[in-house]
Amino acid sequence: MNRKISLILSFAFVIASMVLISCSKEEIVLENSHFRYEIDKTGTNLHFIDKGTGIDYLATEMKSVCASIVKYKKEYPVTSVTRKGSKLYLSFSGSEVSAEILIRKQKDRITFTVSELIGEAESLTFLNIPLTLEGMPYEAFGACALSMNLFTRVRELPALQSNLWATCYKEFGIKGAEVVILGLPQKDILHVIRDVMSKASDVPFSDKGGAWAQQNKEGYGSYLMNFGTLTEDSVDEWIKMCRNLGFNQIDNHGGGDFFRFGDFELNKEKWPDGWESFKRINDRLHKEGISVIFIHMHSS
Repeated sequence: MNRKISLILSFAFVIASMVLISCSKEEIVLENSHFRYEIDKTGTNLHFIDKGTGIDYLATEMKSVCASIVKYKKEYPVTSVTRKGSKLYLSFSGSEVSAEILIRKQKDRITFTVSELIGEAESLTFLNIPLTLEGMPYEAFGACALSMNLFTRVRELPALQSNLWATCYKEFGIKGAEVVILGLPQKDILHVIRDVMSKASDVPFSDKGGAWAQQNKEGYGSYLMNFGTLTEDSVDEWIKMCRNLGFNQIDNHGGGDFFRFGDFELNKEKWPDGWESFKRINDRLHKEGISVIFIHMHSS
């Protein structure tokens, strides 16, 4: 009798193991040397694990999915994800829309590229990973999504983020939208961002701010805000004011009768030669050791 029970239990264990193996095959795992990202076959986020510590940073208070579309102003969450080689195939039930995402893995990053969209959609969110990270410098682990072209929207600023998220829009282009995902010890993240962005051929490049700010003396300076009163006639007054107050930067912020957000067109009444006028102003400021910054902000 005991032998029969033992055989039955062994058989049950084998069946259970087969079920577990089958379930694991339904999970899609994207990982590199530093992090492991898992979703299930419905597109539900399962884990975002720091492989160095084993800590899972996925926010699980609410169920989240890895992708969604908007069609005729209605949002459709992803309902099916399959992986074939280096590509993910996403389906959105009820929308007659599907998407194909190319995945490229490197030791310290993973790249998502929209290679195809079948059907009509106003937008495609092809990355959505809510995290428990606060996105603060005191955390040991950092995560970041970096847009690799001008028509891929990443909602949070680098370098430290709490929601890895990327969307593209029909109005600007969907096919070819691309994002790089980082999940690293925080001490390494700026170095890797510098490497990623210096190789991003479709993004205007500057090594004076952002991930390079700590390496430039301007990153440690103080600035005065200019809303349109800095002209060739007033530049000497601005230089004197900077010296008196101990400032070494001027931050130019547009709007009103200064420069137009979007295309940076200057007010020709104040700067008759357009940007040539402003170039002469900048040359004068630089000669006095004063840096010039432009801020381009808008409401979204």
